Amino acid sequence: MTDFAVTGASGFVGASLCRRLVKADRSVRACSRNPGSLRISGASMDIREVSRISRAGEWERAFAGVETVVHLAARVHQPEVQAIDAYRSVNVAGTEAVAAGAIRAGVKRLIFISTVKVNGEKTSLERPFHIDDLPRPTDPYAVSKWEAEQRLWDLARRSELQIVVIRPVLVYGPGVRGNFLRMLKLIDKGIPLPLGAIKNKRSVVYVENLCDLIEFCGDNENVPGKVLFAADGNGLSTPDLFRMIAKGLNRRVMLISIPPGALRAVARLIGRDHDLERLCGSLHVDMSS
Repeated sequence: MTDFAVTGASGFVGASLCRRLVKADRSVRACSRNPGSLRISGASMDIREVSRISRAGEWERAFAGVETVVHLAARVHQPEVQAIDAYRSVNVAGTEAVAAGAIRAGVKRLIFISTVKVNGEKTSLERPFHIDDLPRPTDPYAVSKWEAEQRLWDLARRSELQIVVIRPVLVYGPGVRGNFLRMLKLIDKGIPLPLGAIKNKRSVVYVENLCDLIEFCGDNENVPGKVLFAADGNGLSTPDLFRMIAKGLNRRVMLISIPPGALRAVARLIGRDHDLERLCGSLHVDMSS
């Protein structure tokens, strides 16, 4: 019996998870459409190519003899892609195919990595998202992840497959891409940033801590049927986040204090108000429950 199968194993989180599980002497089946990019080895490591996420039959073969599936493969948030069908074809239909293949293969548990964006795009500074809040996804990516969650709960009701849903906040660590990589590049270049006066709160999670939670959810008998947030601590302001990154890079960061209202006015003029809100608005979660 193989302990874990990981879809999207060649991605940022997937590769980190596979490395961690192998190091912990867990048997792992790494599933990827691009297995040649995997740079992970070990006696307990088995690599499988899965060419089409929407083919349940491929997943059934890939999951034969597997105890727990961690489903990470997804079309990630891409601001330039606004067509909901582009996300649904991978994140909804693909997730349903993965679960169907897992059920046919006799998998015990499926851990679905969703997103905090299912809860919404932002919070107030005073009130974080709570795990029992009503979902309010807005962009096509978040909507598709929410719909995928619903498909999984429906399949769980009609089968013996146990479902655990994890909604991570912004994930960072070695090999990160996207928004966090852009922050790293700004700091590395030593560009002065007009963010010193920003007072907000944003939750982040280190990739190894997320992998800890995923491994824990593979074994714990109290988590099936639950939705969990993944975040480190209580959140940081954007200035503190940049300072933390700079310290990790052994760099200095120059933060200039400009009134937030002036920043937003300039952002609106140049058509970057959405980008500024993503950077300077609040999005934090309550980890106390």
